[in-house]
Order: sequence, then C-alpha cells, then structure tokens
Amino acid sequence: MLPNPTHQSLGTIVETAPAGALRRVLPLNVSGRLIAQDPNDPSICWRVYLSRGDVHFAHSTTGHRERLSYALNRSRLGLNLADLTRFPSDYEFLCYCWQSGQISVSQLRQLMLYLTQEALVQVLVLPTTKVKFENLVKLDPLLISMPFERAILPIRTLMTQWKDLWLHLGSPFQRPYICDSHQLAMAVAETHSLELFHRLKHTLSQNLCLYQIAPHLDMSLTDAAKLLSPFVQKGLLNLNPYQYRQQVATIPTVVCIDENRVVQQQVQAVLRVLNHNVLGISEPTQALEKLAHHPADLILVNLNLPQTNGYEFCRTLRKMSSLKDTPIIIFSETSQGIDRSLARLSGATDVLEQSFQSEAFIHLVNNLMPSSAAPAKTR
Repeated sequence: MLPNPTHQSLGTIVETAPAGALRRVLPLNVSGRLIAQDPNDPSICWRVYLSRGDVHFAHSTTGHRERLSYALNRSRLGLNLADLTRFPSDYEFLCYCWQSGQISVSQLRQLMLYLTQEALVQVLVLPTTKVKFENLVKLDPLLISMPFERAILPIRTLMTQWKDLWLHLGSPFQRPYICDSHQLAMAVAETHSLELFHRLKHTLSQNLCLYQIAPHLDMSLTDAAKLLSPFVQKGLLNLNPYQYRQQVATIPTVVCIDENRVVQQQVQAVLRVLNHNVLGISEPTQALEKLAHHPADLILVNLNLPQTNGYEFCRTLRKMSSLKDTPIIIFSETSQGIDRSLARLSGATDVLEQSFQSEAFIHLVNNLMPSSAAPAKTR
C-alpha cells in the first residue's frame, strides 16, 4: 500500500498499481505528483500532478517530442518544436509557446487537457509497478484543474481498450518491427489491403514508436495499436524498447530459422526474458539475405528446413566470411534425433534436442552469448 504522502514519505518507492495509488492519494487532499514507472521499460515514467483532489496535468518524463508531435497533429495546431530541448519538460515548453504568442490561452488549455487525458490512459492501465509520491510539487503557472473523476470520464472507453492492448504492445513508446515480411503481407491481405502492407513495411522499417507510427498511417494512436496488436500476438511483429538506439550495441541478436511460427514464438518468449533480441525467419533464402547485411550473435537452425536440411544450411552459412565464427545451434522440435557427427562436420557449434523452455537451452545460450550482454529484464 502507498504510504500516506507526508514529508517523511517523500520519494518513497512502493510496488503497486498506479490506479489504486491515485485513488488512495486523492481523498487526502494533498499537493504533489505521483510518478509511475513503466514495468517493461524503466526509461519511461509517467507523472500526474495533483492538488486537493484535482488533477492539474499528466505527462511522460521522456519522449516529449514524439508525444507533442502526435498531439499537435491531432489538434491541428502548428508549433515549432525546435526549442523543445531548451526546456526540462513539455509543460514549460507549452507555457513558453503561450507566453511568446504562438498559441492562445484557450488553445494551450485544450492541448494540455488532451495531453493529460492521454497520459492518464497510459498511467491507469499499468499493472503493479514502481510508484512514488512527491509532496508539494506545484506547477507554475497553473492552467488546468479538474476533479479526477471528471478528468477520466471521457476516457473510460479508451482505458478499457488499452488494458487489452497494453498486454501485447506495452506503452505507445515501444518500437514495433517486422519479423517476417512475407508472412506479414499474407496476414495483412486477409483483412486489409496490400497497399496498407506496403505503408506498414515502409513505416515499421524506420524504428518509430507508436506515437510516430499513428500519423504515418493517418490513424489515431488507439486505432494504430488495434491494427498492430494482432500481428504482435502472431509473432509477425516484435517490439524494441523506446531507448533501442542506445541499447542496440549491448543487446545480443539471435536469429531463429524455422518455418514453424510457434517455435519462433517460443524462442522469442524465452530469450526476451534474457534480454536478447530475437529475429524469426521462415525461409532459408530470406535468412541468407538478412544475415549478409545484419550479422547475428547466435543462429538457431531447424534440422528440417523447407527445400534443404540443417546440416546443408549450416555449411552454407559457414561459407560466409561474416559468419565463420558465429555460434550455430542445430535443433529439432520433433522426436527425430540429430546426428552429432554430421552436425559437427557441417560446422555447427552445438545441437539441441530438448525443449526451448528447458534449462539446458538457456544454459547453452548463455554460454555462447557475448560476455558483454546487458542484464536481463522481465516483461
């Protein structure tokens, strides 16, 4: 339970659901801000400013440019974001825009209300996570104020929708990317148009977060999330964290070559917990093309591949100079045994005849991964 927000509890961090924490703090009629960390990505936090049961503002502590660009696009307001980096938060920046005559006070309040309610959606759908309350932190100038229940009344439907979406997508700061272009094209064509697939392919190749993807697709944030969520669930899309560009050098990449999507999803689920980036590829020819331009730290090859077998494919991989020292594991998810002699002659580093959920698999991966691998995170 969140402690009573007194001076003694200033900055106390507890594990709780932000929605419950807010409902406990609001009746106390105190002033301050509630801070909730995204449990999937510690670089993302949300702040809610409160006073005497009212909400004054809510926003994220990072990604200001992405959120503001999205909000300005939805509000049809044109602001130059070049000066954004001069200010410690989007609130100060927006106040500057108002005071310098770029927007009217009514436009400012409308924009702040939109940002606050959008942030509240993301805060209130978070599960148990790290939450703290800081006392007597006030906004100056104070531009909007409303009772909590009135603030969330118009967004209750969005909150319900995002509770489901969050399970698969996490926050809108996540960066979706395509795992298998061919399979995604077929899946999109079943319910949408091929033109939409090409727009998706172009957009998702740019390492954008959902706040940036939505305008590219001419959709609201929620509609874009609804579009992408089924493809994430099917393993056709995967998610990079918001700070992907800073982490990419330290996160090992595992390539899993198997036409079975279920197997790829199993590998992704296990190795994501170990903080490994997993790229699932169905076709051997596509894998060769990918590996030629994007070397991997570890390659998993199914013994039974379409039009070839794991031994032959391993020999082909070893002929590529960039992969001559890359660890390769040949595996079989069936009862059919792997010939260790043939595997060794083909250039495989090791073989796997057990489940991907087994300790043997995790131990094998840890032994073959670079020693600089980043600490594991849980999702």
